Amino acid sequence: MKIIFWGTRGSIPSPGRNTAVFGGNTPCVEVIFEDGTDVIIDGGTGIRELGHRMLSEQRRADSFLIFSHYHWDHIQGLPFFVPSFVKGNKIRVCGVPGPAAHVQAILSKQMEQPFFPVPIDIMYPMLDFFDLPSDKLVLGTGTITYLRTNHPDHCCAFKFEEGGRTFVYFTDNELFPPYAPLTPRAGMVAFIRETDLLLHDSQFVKAELPSRLGWGHSTNIDSVDFAAEGAVRELLLYHHDPARTDDQVRAIEAEAKAYAAGHAPSLKVSACVEGSEVVLR
Repeated sequence: MKIIFWGTRGSIPSPGRNTAVFGGNTPCVEVIFEDGTDVIIDGGTGIRELGHRMLSEQRRADSFLIFSHYHWDHIQGLPFFVPSFVKGNKIRVCGVPGPAAHVQAILSKQMEQPFFPVPIDIMYPMLDFFDLPSDKLVLGTGTITYLRTNHPDHCCAFKFEEGGRTFVYFTDNELFPPYAPLTPRAGMVAFIRETDLLLHDSQFVKAELPSRLGWGHSTNIDSVDFAAEGAVRELLLYHHDPARTDDQVRAIEAEAKAYAAGHAPSLKVSACVEGSEVVLR
């Protein structure tokens, strides 16, 4: 399975020379299974770059697009995903909570006037909305399961499994929320148990957390503890705060690495870089 990170930033796009290394686009990750099945997770502004790559490679879009939730930073790129306007392409769309009509209504809203000049109706020949099954989604040679995260409104993490290898997309999650967890920690740990690659929300640092409780995000250090508890092999810090410069993200990465060296020496830790790829075999 190949994983490509098209958007790594949280909350709002942050373009500019100070974010050029780790990226300024909002969440979008592409997973390609061994048989070629193409799955796109979330439609932040990173999906625009993915669309341009598809066009430059003359690659027909025959993809599944799954939304973890519908906050702006996870849907705002869809109106600029050019393959969804090209006849002959097919993009099957679903999200949480499951009913297709619910997903369609939410995505349509952001493309209504006065918010956007082009209605989503133009995309309909290329978009096919479907219900997310209650337990798992089997696509080609891969299987996707999901779990509710601790985040305002309904949000899910996704686990991709193929040939004994696993990748977990666990964005927008507050590991220690100021309310009863929507999923108990034991359930979250079981979900990531012995995962090859865990992508986890690490938007904040410890000093910031007291003033941001309930916002639905975690710290770099809490992410390391979480990954270690689940015996994860590699952790990618994700959903970088829009105010962070590349130097600040490097400092957060260095802090997490140093902490892991003393508390979970077998865990590999790094900050997710926009445009990077990982292949799990």
